Amino acid sequence: MAITWPFSLRSTLESERDSAARLTGEIAQLKSRLQRTEAERDLLRSGKLQSDQAELDRGKAARRQAFLDEWASLERCELPHLELPGYSPFAKRTFDGAQYLLEAPTSAMWPMLDPERYKNRATWAFYWLMTNAARDAQAKALDGTIENAITTAFSTALKDWGHKYAQEFGNAAGIGLSTALLFEHLKGNLQEADTGADMVMVVSGRDLVGNDGARLIWVQAKRQGAVGDPLRLAYGQKNARHGTQCAALQRLNREGSIGLYVLYSNRLPLVAAAYAAPLNPAGESVSLANEGARLQELITATAQSKSIGQFGSPQEVLSFLESVAKGDGLPLQVVAVESGEGTFRDRLVSLIKSRNREMKPPSRGHGRG
Repeated sequence: MAITWPFSLRSTLESERDSAARLTGEIAQLKSRLQRTEAERDLLRSGKLQSDQAELDRGKAARRQAFLDEWASLERCELPHLELPGYSPFAKRTFDGAQYLLEAPTSAMWPMLDPERYKNRATWAFYWLMTNAARDAQAKALDGTIENAITTAFSTALKDWGHKYAQEFGNAAGIGLSTALLFEHLKGNLQEADTGADMVMVVSGRDLVGNDGARLIWVQAKRQGAVGDPLRLAYGQKNARHGTQCAALQRLNREGSIGLYVLYSNRLPLVAAAYAAPLNPAGESVSLANEGARLQELITATAQSKSIGQFGSPQEVLSFLESVAKGDGLPLQVVAVESGEGTFRDRLVSLIKSRNREMKPPSRGHGRG
């Protein structure tokens, strides 16, 4: 028997069914609107992020261009940073050193201005640190400043330019720098012949050294006189401990360590440099037109040369410095440069400072460099 619904109840059920259908439709519409709103929100958020990133990129590009413009201004108005000198094979050796730093070889020097041409940003920053420090030290040489004071000017300029990079670029500069003076309280009593070198540069960090070790570059500064060949390096000075200063500097050559001479002259528009190893320790002088290269190219390429080897830890470096102190003497200054976070550099400088008062300076000698 069929069920007969009262008319009023059937009408109510149909009305509620229609209401439910309308609600279902409205819910579907709301969901659709919600999905569209979320999509629009995501697009807006993505657009804002892209806009923010674009703004950051524009800022970085502007800062980079401003820095490149500054280098270009220095090139035009002060020293010809990138112009190769007219001395051969000095010029070829300088050019080869520059090419070693770049990602791809070029036929000119102007790409040295562009950080994008280098193997990495740290190499670019290190090269220009050397370039501008050499420029400032050369200015001291033009003033007739003594050799040790020129080296101090060089290390001070490294610190000043490193600070400038940090202000301009932050971590994007790619490197950090610290200095530590050894025997600072006695340095007025130390003769150049006692110290073995004016300065040692400790270079570390993966982008500069190639892994997590360090290389030591010992620097002995010399000045050329007012007459004669401006590239003539006189290196035959006697050393109270081991015969000649050259022989003492050559003994610093070992796995991870190398010595070189730096030549300043008020008749040169550049700072010249050469390795000590090939020189005759019993000789008196040599022309760097045949044996040398420009300072910034030689040091930057040397810092990255795998053939020199490396030290594995800050303690190894300090142990070597202490062994040198017992023999050929320590330099007056240590400059530590590192790519990355600065862990190696900071640990080494901390070790040096903690040992500074404990280490005894070598006995005084009788010669001057």
